[in-house]
Amino acid sequence: MVTHMAAGRIGLKRAYPARGYRRAAPRRAAEPPEPGDGTRILIDRLWPRGIKKTEATIDRWLRDVAPSAELRRWFAHRPER
Repeated sequence: MVTHMAAGRIGLKRAYPARGYRRAAPRRAAEPPEPGDGTRILIDRLWPRGIKKTEATIDRWLRDVAPSAELRRWFAHRPER
């Protein structure tokens, strides 16, 4: 959960969905934006392969809130964990 103070530090205007706002909807970084998508935020420590930063339709890259490298190695693409 993002607190009001944390939201200000990472540049978000609201830390919670207000009336009339949509909740976050996961998308793949390579997908083109859809009408009404709003701000597109990438939360990952690594930049996605095959996507140039200059051509990406990503508004913010928040690598500090993504899982650590240690956690990614432990998870090892095994969803049962």
